[in-house]
Amino acid sequence: MAHIFLTGATSGIGKALCLQLLKDGHTVFGTGRSKEKLHALEEEAPGDFHPILMDLASFSSIKDALKTHEKTLSQIEILINNAGATSAKKIITEDGNEMQLQVNHLAVVYLTHWFYPLLKTNQGMVITTSSDAHRRTKFSKKALYDQTPYKIFKRYQETKLYNLMFMYYCDRVFGRDPVRFYAVHPGLVKTDLGAKNASWLVDKVWKLFSAPGQDPEGPVPTYLKLINERPSDYVYYAYERPNHHLPVVEEEEKQTLLMTHACEHLSISTFGVRE
Repeated sequence: MAHIFLTGATSGIGKALCLQLLKDGHTVFGTGRSKEKLHALEEEAPGDFHPILMDLASFSSIKDALKTHEKTLSQIEILINNAGATSAKKIITEDGNEMQLQVNHLAVVYLTHWFYPLLKTNQGMVITTSSDAHRRTKFSKKALYDQTPYKIFKRYQETKLYNLMFMYYCDRVFGRDPVRFYAVHPGLVKTDLGAKNASWLVDKVWKLFSAPGQDPEGPVPTYLKLINERPSDYVYYAYERPNHHLPVVEEEEKQTLLMTHACEHLSISTFGVRE
Protein backbone atom coordinates (compact mmCIF):
# COMPACT_ATOMS: atom_id res chain seq x y z
CA MET A 1 0.00 0.00 0.00
CA ALA A 2 1.20 3.51 -0.86
CA HIS A 3 1.52 6.83 0.93
CA ILE A 4 -0.36 9.36 -1.20
CA PHE A 5 -0.52 13.16 -1.17
CA LEU A 6 -3.81 14.33 -2.67
CA THR A 7 -4.84 17.95 -3.22
CA GLY A 8 -8.49 18.99 -3.19
CA ALA A 9 -9.55 16.03 -1.07
CA THR A 10 -12.65 17.54 0.53
CA SER A 11 -15.06 17.67 -2.41
CA GLY A 12 -15.87 16.39 -5.89
CA ILE A 13 -13.50 13.95 -7.57
CA GLY A 14 -10.90 14.48 -4.85
CA LYS A 15 -13.21 13.33 -2.08
CA ALA A 16 -14.45 10.32 -4.04
CA LEU A 17 -10.88 9.34 -4.86
CA CYS A 18 -9.69 9.91 -1.29
CA LEU A 19 -12.38 7.66 0.20
CA GLN A 20 -11.71 4.89 -2.32
CA LEU A 21 -7.94 5.02 -1.76
CA LEU A 22 -8.50 4.72 1.97
CA LYS A 23 -10.87 1.79 1.48
CA ASP A 24 -8.16 0.11 -0.60
CA GLY A 25 -5.73 0.42 2.32
CA HIS A 26 -3.58 3.34 1.19
CA THR A 27 -2.44 6.11 3.52
CA VAL A 28 -3.73 9.47 2.27
CA PHE A 29 -2.52 12.95 3.13
CA GLY A 30 -5.40 15.05 1.84
CA THR A 31 -5.44 18.81 1.49
CA GLY A 32 -8.26 21.31 1.78
CA ARG A 33 -8.58 24.99 2.54
CA SER A 34 -11.52 24.55 4.94
CA LYS A 35 -10.92 23.28 8.48
CA GLU A 36 -14.57 22.30 8.72
CA LYS A 37 -14.53 20.22 5.53
CA LEU A 38 -11.25 18.55 6.50
CA HIS A 39 -12.68 17.65 9.90
CA ALA A 40 -15.85 16.26 8.30
CA LEU A 41 -13.76 14.17 5.89
CA GLU A 42 -11.61 12.91 8.77
CA GLU A 43 -14.79 11.78 10.55
CA GLU A 44 -16.00 9.99 7.42
CA ALA A 45 -12.64 8.54 6.35
CA PRO A 46 -12.51 4.73 6.61
CA GLY A 47 -8.74 4.39 7.01
CA ASP A 48 -5.42 6.13 7.58
CA PHE A 49 -6.26 9.71 6.65
CA HIS A 50 -4.10 12.74 7.48
CA PRO A 51 -5.78 16.14 6.93
CA ILE A 52 -3.58 19.00 5.75
CA LEU A 53 -4.88 22.56 5.77
CA MET A 54 -3.55 24.19 2.60
CA ASP A 55 -4.77 27.00 0.38
CA LEU A 56 -3.30 26.70 -3.10
CA ALA A 57 -4.07 30.37 -3.74
CA SER A 58 -1.38 31.25 -1.18
CA PHE A 59 2.19 30.04 -1.50
CA SER A 60 2.84 30.98 2.12
CA SER A 61 0.04 28.56 3.06
CA ILE A 62 1.52 25.85 0.85
CA LYS A 63 5.04 26.30 2.22
CA ASP A 64 3.86 26.47 5.85
CA ALA A 65 1.87 23.25 5.46
CA LEU A 66 4.75 21.40 3.80
CA LYS A 67 7.17 22.57 6.50
CA THR A 68 4.79 21.57 9.30
CA HIS A 69 4.27 18.06 7.91
CA GLU A 70 7.71 17.58 6.33
CA LYS A 71 8.75 14.61 8.48
CA THR A 72 5.55 12.65 7.95
CA LEU A 73 5.58 13.44 4.21
CA SER A 74 8.97 11.79 3.72
CA GLN A 75 7.25 8.50 2.85
CA ILE A 76 5.12 9.92 0.03
CA GLU A 77 5.22 7.72 -3.06
CA ILE A 78 2.39 9.24 -5.09
CA LEU A 79 1.48 12.89 -5.66
CA ILE A 80 -1.99 13.53 -7.06
CA ASN A 81 -2.47 17.13 -8.21
CA ASN A 82 -6.25 17.15 -8.28
CA ALA A 83 -7.42 20.49 -6.85
CA GLY A 84 -8.81 23.10 -9.20
CA ALA A 85 -10.61 26.42 -9.08
CA THR A 86 -12.57 28.81 -11.27
CA SER A 87 -13.73 32.39 -10.82
CA ALA A 88 -16.18 34.46 -12.83
CA LYS A 89 -14.18 37.60 -12.07
CA LYS A 90 -10.44 38.00 -12.39
CA ILE A 91 -8.81 37.62 -8.98
CA ILE A 92 -5.17 38.42 -8.23
CA THR A 93 -3.73 36.35 -5.38
CA GLU A 94 -1.52 37.69 -2.58
CA ASP A 95 1.40 36.34 -4.64
CA GLY A 96 0.48 38.58 -7.58
CA ASN A 97 -0.81 35.83 -9.88
CA GLU A 98 -4.17 35.43 -11.57
CA MET A 99 -6.00 32.97 -9.31
CA GLN A 100 -6.85 30.20 -11.80
CA LEU A 101 -3.29 30.22 -13.11
CA GLN A 102 -1.90 29.90 -9.59
CA VAL A 103 -4.28 27.28 -8.19
CA ASN A 104 -4.67 25.17 -11.32
CA HIS A 105 -1.11 25.30 -12.63
CA LEU A 106 1.61 27.10 -10.68
CA ALA A 107 0.74 25.26 -7.46
CA VAL A 108 0.92 21.99 -9.43
CA VAL A 109 4.42 22.86 -10.64
CA TYR A 110 5.53 23.89 -7.15
CA LEU A 111 4.23 20.75 -5.44
CA THR A 112 5.73 18.50 -8.11
CA HIS A 113 9.05 20.32 -7.70
CA TRP A 114 8.93 19.98 -3.90
CA PHE A 115 7.98 16.29 -3.89
CA TYR A 116 10.22 15.18 -6.76
CA PRO A 117 13.27 14.28 -4.62
CA LEU A 118 11.06 12.10 -2.39
CA LEU A 119 9.31 10.50 -5.35
CA LYS A 120 12.66 9.74 -6.95
CA THR A 121 13.87 8.03 -3.78
CA ASN A 122 10.58 6.17 -3.33
CA GLN A 123 10.22 5.27 -7.03
CA GLY A 124 6.90 7.04 -7.13
CA MET A 125 4.60 8.83 -9.54
CA VAL A 126 2.79 12.09 -10.21
CA ILE A 127 -0.81 12.16 -11.43
CA THR A 128 -2.24 15.52 -12.47
CA THR A 129 -5.86 16.18 -13.33
CA SER A 130 -6.06 17.82 -16.75
CA SER A 131 -9.04 17.91 -19.12
CA ASP A 132 -10.04 17.57 -22.73
CA ALA A 133 -11.11 21.19 -22.27
CA HIS A 134 -7.53 21.87 -23.39
CA ARG A 135 -8.67 21.02 -26.93
CA ARG A 136 -10.77 24.19 -27.05
CA THR A 137 -7.89 26.59 -26.63
CA LYS A 138 -4.39 27.18 -27.97
CA PHE A 139 -1.02 27.91 -26.44
CA SER A 140 -0.36 31.65 -26.32
CA LYS A 141 2.58 33.43 -24.73
CA LYS A 142 0.39 36.49 -24.09
CA ALA A 143 -2.20 34.38 -22.28
CA LEU A 144 0.51 32.62 -20.28
CA TYR A 145 1.81 35.99 -19.08
CA ASP A 146 -1.76 37.19 -18.36
CA GLN A 147 -1.78 39.76 -21.16
CA THR A 148 -5.16 38.80 -22.68
CA PRO A 149 -8.74 39.60 -21.57
CA TYR A 150 -9.92 37.37 -18.74
CA LYS A 151 -12.68 34.88 -19.47
CA ILE A 152 -13.54 32.26 -16.87
CA PHE A 153 -13.76 29.15 -19.04
CA LYS A 154 -11.06 30.22 -21.47
CA ARG A 155 -8.66 30.58 -18.55
CA TYR A 156 -9.70 27.20 -17.21
CA GLN A 157 -9.02 25.60 -20.60
CA GLU A 158 -5.60 27.25 -20.75
CA THR A 159 -4.56 26.01 -17.30
CA LYS A 160 -5.57 22.47 -18.18
CA LEU A 161 -3.47 22.71 -21.34
CA TYR A 162 -0.53 23.92 -19.24
CA ASN A 163 -0.86 20.99 -16.85
CA LEU A 164 -0.92 18.48 -19.67
CA MET A 165 2.15 20.08 -21.26
CA PHE A 166 3.85 20.07 -17.86
CA MET A 167 3.35 16.33 -17.40
CA TYR A 168 4.69 15.63 -20.89
CA TYR A 169 7.67 17.90 -20.19
CA CYS A 170 8.47 15.98 -17.00
CA ASP A 171 8.07 12.64 -18.78
CA ARG A 172 10.43 13.78 -21.53
CA VAL A 173 13.07 15.48 -19.39
CA PHE A 174 13.15 13.25 -16.33
CA GLY A 175 12.40 9.97 -18.07
CA ARG A 176 10.11 7.21 -16.94
CA ASP A 177 12.36 5.62 -14.34
CA PRO A 178 12.15 5.84 -11.40
CA VAL A 179 9.32 8.44 -11.43
CA ARG A 180 6.30 8.16 -13.72
CA PHE A 181 4.21 11.15 -14.80
CA TYR A 182 0.55 10.97 -15.81
CA ALA A 183 -2.34 13.27 -16.64
CA VAL A 184 -6.02 12.35 -16.41
CA HIS A 185 -9.06 13.62 -18.26
CA PRO A 186 -11.88 12.86 -15.81
CA GLY A 187 -14.67 13.53 -18.27
CA LEU A 188 -17.74 15.63 -17.53
CA VAL A 189 -18.50 15.36 -13.82
CA LYS A 190 -21.39 16.76 -11.77
CA THR A 191 -19.44 19.01 -9.39
CA ASP A 192 -19.71 22.66 -8.41
CA LEU A 193 -16.28 23.53 -9.82
CA GLY A 194 -17.63 25.77 -12.56
CA ALA A 195 -20.03 27.47 -10.16
CA LYS A 196 -17.57 28.40 -7.42
CA ASN A 197 -16.93 32.14 -7.17
CA ALA A 198 -19.36 32.55 -10.05
CA SER A 199 -22.10 34.99 -11.02
CA TRP A 200 -25.68 33.74 -11.11
CA LEU A 201 -25.46 33.43 -14.89
CA VAL A 202 -22.26 31.37 -14.86
CA ASP A 203 -23.71 29.26 -12.05
CA LYS A 204 -26.82 28.53 -14.10
CA VAL A 205 -24.86 27.78 -17.27
CA TRP A 206 -22.50 25.44 -15.42
CA LYS A 207 -25.33 23.51 -13.76
CA LEU A 208 -27.04 23.02 -17.12
CA PHE A 209 -23.75 22.02 -18.75
CA SER A 210 -22.72 19.53 -16.04
CA ALA A 211 -26.17 18.02 -15.42
CA PRO A 212 -25.63 15.10 -17.87
CA GLY A 213 -22.23 14.37 -16.34
CA GLN A 214 -21.19 11.43 -14.25
CA ASP A 215 -21.00 11.34 -10.47
CA PRO A 216 -17.62 12.24 -8.88
CA GLU A 217 -16.90 8.53 -8.41
CA GLY A 218 -16.92 8.03 -12.19
CA PRO A 219 -13.29 9.00 -12.95
CA VAL A 220 -11.85 7.17 -9.91
CA PRO A 221 -11.09 3.87 -11.77
CA THR A 222 -8.72 5.72 -14.13
CA TYR A 223 -6.63 7.01 -11.23
CA LEU A 224 -6.65 3.55 -9.64
CA LYS A 225 -5.49 1.96 -12.89
CA LEU A 226 -2.46 4.25 -13.01
CA ILE A 227 -1.64 3.62 -9.35
CA ASN A 228 -2.08 -0.15 -9.53
CA GLU A 229 -0.67 -0.90 -12.98
CA ARG A 230 1.89 1.90 -13.52
CA PRO A 231 1.64 1.72 -17.33
CA SER A 232 4.75 2.77 -19.18
CA ASP A 233 3.43 3.43 -22.68
CA TYR A 234 1.57 6.73 -22.33
CA VAL A 235 1.07 9.87 -20.24
CA TYR A 236 -2.52 11.06 -20.84
CA TYR A 237 -5.41 8.80 -19.79
CA ALA A 238 -9.20 8.89 -19.76
CA TYR A 239 -11.77 6.19 -19.05
CA GLU A 240 -8.96 3.79 -18.06
CA ARG A 241 -7.20 3.99 -21.43
CA PRO A 242 -4.74 6.26 -23.27
CA ASN A 243 -6.25 9.53 -24.48
CA HIS A 244 -5.44 11.83 -27.40
CA HIS A 245 -4.32 15.45 -27.03
CA LEU A 246 -3.50 18.50 -29.13
CA PRO A 247 -0.12 18.30 -30.94
CA VAL A 248 1.11 21.45 -29.12
CA VAL A 249 1.25 19.44 -25.89
CA GLU A 250 4.49 17.77 -27.02
CA GLU A 251 6.13 20.78 -28.70
CA GLU A 252 9.44 21.11 -26.85
CA GLU A 253 9.91 24.84 -27.50
CA LYS A 254 6.51 25.68 -25.98
CA GLN A 255 7.08 23.27 -23.09
CA THR A 256 10.32 25.09 -22.33
CA LEU A 257 8.58 28.47 -22.45
CA LEU A 258 5.94 27.17 -20.06
CA MET A 259 8.56 25.88 -17.61
CA THR A 260 10.59 29.10 -17.83
CA HIS A 261 7.48 31.07 -16.91
CA ALA A 262 6.63 28.79 -13.97
CA CYS A 263 10.16 28.70 -12.57
CA GLU A 264 10.42 32.50 -12.82
CA HIS A 265 7.18 32.95 -10.88
CA LEU A 266 8.12 30.32 -8.30
CA SER A 267 11.77 31.42 -7.90
CA ILE A 268 12.98 27.92 -8.80
CA SER A 269 16.53 27.86 -10.11
CA THR A 270 16.66 24.11 -10.86
CA PHE A 271 13.38 22.27 -11.13
CA GLY A 272 13.22 19.18 -8.94
CA VAL A 273 16.13 20.29 -6.73
CA ARG A 274 15.18 21.88 -3.42
CA GLU A 275 17.45 24.64 -2.17
